[in-house]
Amino acid sequence: MSFSIPAGFEQSTYHNKSNCKLTQGKGNGTSIEGDFDGDGIKDVARIIRKKDSGQEFLYVWLSSQKMEPIILDEIGDLKALNNMSISIGSRGTSIKTACGRGYEELCEDKDPKEIIFANDFLWYNQCESAASIFYWDFHTKTFKRVWYSD
Repeated sequence: MSFSIPAGFEQSTYHNKSNCKLTQGKGNGTSIEGDFDGDGIKDVARIIRKKDSGQEFLYVWLSSQKMEPIILDEIGDLKALNNMSISIGSRGTSIKTACGRGYEELCEDKDPKEIIFANDFLWYNQCESAASIFYWDFHTKTFKRVWYSD
């Protein structure tokens, strides 16, 4: 598994030094591996930071996509900078989304109330705040995001 962090970026390490604990899943907070697209080969997810500005991004590298980087989120909220974490959820896990847990304001039209994940997925959290999930959609061949809490 070979991937490259884009030029001008570096691995974010702030979360590893903070006192915030991961609320879901497994991982070190800024770097995880899992089979996100179901091809049987490990993929990589990282929170990386622009060296010049400190702005952070959530990137994924899929083995099925020749490890080309995919941006899942650009962390634009200044309060969230250096305060976001990722962890891995395991395939077969069943989770009630925000829609199924009473957070109607977070629901999009077609958001499911519950998901049973066919593949590993990414928990994406702001320390002691919002949590969402990124998972691979087999039909659209893209990542989807659903909210877990606000």
